[in-house]
Parts: sequence; structure tokens; C-alpha cells
Amino acid sequence: MHKRLFPIFFIISMSLFSEVAITSGFLNDNYTGSTENGESGRYIGADDFLTFSLFVKSKSDNLGIAQYYQVVTSRKFHYRYDLLTTNITYEKSINDFIFIPSIELLYKSSLGGEYIQNLIHDFKDLPLLVEDYTRSELGAGFGGSGYIDFGISRAIMSIYLPTSIKPASGLLCGELYLKNNFIGLNLV
Repeated sequence: MHKRLFPIFFIISMSLFSEVAITSGFLNDNYTGSTENGESGRYIGADDFLTFSLFVKSKSDNLGIAQYYQVVTSRKFHYRYDLLTTNITYEKSINDFIFIPSIELLYKSSLGGEYIQNLIHDFKDLPLLVEDYTRSELGAGFGGSGYIDFGISRAIMSIYLPTSIKPASGLLCGELYLKNNFIGLNLV
């Protein structure tokens, strides 16, 4: 049943929202280093942590919705899970400050990530990666971000507080715009 929920977002976002962006990446799945790299508790090596992601973002006026599908594995610690995240935001202007509160729903389970990852491994003639999936979990979170636009640059701040599944996070950064494109500059 839960595997059928995945395409629903794509259909809704394509039909209801005017702006739609789709991004995908294979990240560290193309790294074939040793499993002994890294430090204790901070290991990131081949097939570890985020190995594949798909991101779809839609926006209509001030309402935004984003869907993330992520395949997470660990050869060193022997686990696997797929994370499906839906993030809903609403943009509100307060003088020169743009405030964007958000709510997030997370679902961690077996959602086809092993098949996707092993297709990549098969294509690259690498050994298949077989790890057990962690237990399924449903979670939620809330947060917000905001920015002040200075014309050719923007200062951005965000914080995210989950109720489960993933840790709290925050960000402080700046962006510098060049001819309608931008370069992100991290300040922290």
C-alpha cells in the first residue's frame, strides 16, 4: 500500500502548481573507496549515508510543497532505509523580511531504494549491496526559514525541529546573485 503513495505527490504537484522543479542525484554511490575510511561515528564512504536522491518542488503564489525521496545505506553499520519527506511551506512578507514557516511529514521504510541502488551498481559493474531495512517509521517536524533580500544578495537563516526520525538542524548562509543566477556562499 505505501509504495502506491509515492507517485501521488508527483501527480498533485504537476496539476495544481504552476512552477515545478525536479532534481536527482547519485551522490556517494559512485564512490568505491574502502569501508575503513573515516573516523569512528563519522563514517562516510562508498555506499554510506545518502546514496541516491530525488527532489520535486512546486510553488504557486506563497504556498510551496516539496517531496524528497532518499536512499540511505551503510555498509559499515549494516542497515538500509528509504526516506520519503513531504514539506509544506507558506511564504509571508513582514516589511523587508520574508518568513517561511514549514511543516514536514516523514516516512522511513522500504520504498524500492535497494532496487534503484543495485541498478546503478549493475550498470557500473560493482557488487550488489544487500543490507537489511530498518523498521518503518512515521514522523513529523516543523520549522521555518527566512531571508532578507539586499538586491544582489540575500541573507538566509533556517531552523528545523523534528519530532522523530532525523535530527534538528539549522543554517545561516548568504547568496550572491549574478545575472539572474546565484552562487551560494556559506557563512557558517
